[in-house]
Amino acid sequence: DAWNANSVIVKEDTTTIFSNSHSASSAASDICFEADKDLFETQETTYIAHTGTSLAITIETDIVPTDLSVSWGITDIKLTLVMCSSPFCESCDTDEDVCDSCITGFYSDGAGGCYAECPAGFGKNSIAFTCDACTNSDCASCPEDPDICEECDGGFFLKNDDCVATCTDDINYIADSDCLFCPPGCSECTDEDTC
Repeated sequence: DAWNANSVIVKEDTTTIFSNSHSASSAASDICFEADKDLFETQETTYIAHTGTSLAITIETDIVPTDLSVSWGITDIKLTLVMCSSPFCESCDTDEDVCDSCITGFYSDGAGGCYAECPAGFGKNSIAFTCDACTNSDCASCPEDPDICEECDGGFFLKNDDCVATCTDDINYIADSDCLFCPPGCSECTDEDTC
């Protein structure tokens, strides 16, 4: 064959994911019993992220179809499809157990997991769609927003969506570890209803 810097190209849908150029002078051996060597061996591992419902793999060359002195073929090909292990994963480029991005409506924990509800100590960042650590380090639960604490660690009190060590003077009573105010017009109370 008379390959002269001709390429074999592999495409995923319309995106080139692999291209390798060859010339007859660099061939490993001759398989057509001609004067020119014509065997090129290539082994390539390529990871691609694909989120569509279908996938087209195209193998082509830039050889001019009318050039009868040049030909090409494939003897062995192996394609392995590895699905992301989590159904909430949108992509897992290099490891099926580690999500790089989550499907719409799910939040990334930054360590490869995707969640509908963030784990304890983390809250939903609705802009970046990540699970961010609660802003206050003494907050045990901030599920809807990292800046809005709903429950504090032991020994701390919840005051205005934040955790404090003590309830200050402007707080009228404590209930279930929450610093609470009396109803309007009441300066002392035992609960939110009793003045």
